[in-house]
Amino acid sequence: MIYIFKLNILYILFPRAGDGQVRWHVLKDNIVVDYDNDGKNIDACPNGVTNWKNKYESITCQSGKKKRETDVASKTERVYECVSWQNGTAAYWKYKYDVPDFCWIVNCTAAEIPAILSKREDVEYQNWDGVKEEFNTSVRLQCKEFGREFKKEDGTFLSFYDTTCQKDKSWTLTELSWPCEWAFCLNPPTPDASHKLQLEGWNDAAPPRIGESITYRCNAGGYNRLESDWNLNHTTVKCEANNQFETKVWPNCLNVVYCDPHALSTEIIGTKTAEGKKTGFGNSTSWYCKDNRFLIKYNTEPAQEVKWGRCQWDTEFNRKPAELTCELTYCTNATKVPLGDSFDYGSAIRVNNLPYNFEENERVTIGNTLIYTCKTGFYHHGDVNVKTHAENTVVVPCLDTGEFRKKA
Repeated sequence: MIYIFKLNILYILFPRAGDGQVRWHVLKDNIVVDYDNDGKNIDACPNGVTNWKNKYESITCQSGKKKRETDVASKTERVYECVSWQNGTAAYWKYKYDVPDFCWIVNCTAAEIPAILSKREDVEYQNWDGVKEEFNTSVRLQCKEFGREFKKEDGTFLSFYDTTCQKDKSWTLTELSWPCEWAFCLNPPTPDASHKLQLEGWNDAAPPRIGESITYRCNAGGYNRLESDWNLNHTTVKCEANNQFETKVWPNCLNVVYCDPHALSTEIIGTKTAEGKKTGFGNSTSWYCKDNRFLIKYNTEPAQEVKWGRCQWDTEFNRKPAELTCELTYCTNATKVPLGDSFDYGSAIRVNNLPYNFEENERVTIGNTLIYTCKTGFYHHGDVNVKTHAENTVVVPCLDTGEFRKKA
């Protein structure tokens, strides 16, 4: 430490760390003022033992120089440390390290890049003029053949590799061991036109990677759905290793499908669809029991006159005769009494006291009856022996066999 007295000003000179130079620490009018080595005023170092801090002063090389060099270490700023002095009542700036007085060009050897490539005919460089070799220059290496990339040991792919000039004048990469292998699929398969599928969104400049898929969309018009799955209107094909797409069994695309109800009709169950007609997709046919004494039934649903079957995309009805049953419910074809017999012509009535319609073969529900009325003065003999016990009506019940118990 050196003390200099000049005009009532105390100059205290501190050696600069590492090179023997000094820093000016001036106590002027009880105010601490710091100067750099050239006499330039800088921020004062704070007094006291708290808030010690580092000061960073950015240094820029002169024009034409690219980087500073101290051995192999590059510095871009001068660093000071605020140090306690006089038992913490004052402080001064001390260099932690300094930047050399000169800036030097740091170059690698451009010829080393072709040397790398000479060992790999399947690799080339891009975005490099073949000359530039200074510090931080990067040369991008990539596989020559489009669609190939560097395959790493873990099976992943690397699109390119940058080798960069370091401050020790060497490139980060001197030998490239990863092979160039197919990372993309370049040749999409073409399905036969009969499948009515069209490749969608293909871009020669951006083919799919391994594991990615391309899409073929239905081009049949109208509904445009896969025959195998009404919910889909497209199929996909995945890119696999070695520039190959997966083997695909192509589905068919259809505009509309039809179901043939007549082909499903049986001796017991028929369809109300006109003969020779088919049912289009989304439309329905009505199934019925050919014997009108029966109602048609599906699973646990109530028996009805008809059950509807809707034509699905797989050309099957959602309800088919094989899944339906006929349930005996009525009696029909009651005997009509000939004119001139002992009964009033056409006089049978149903349980609700309405006339029975013989012409329509009206059905009578099992358990209900028909009542025939005798002509005036006539009685039904039946099983009685006394005339006064005879009745002038005959009751004919519909049995659970679907037949009337007796005919009039």
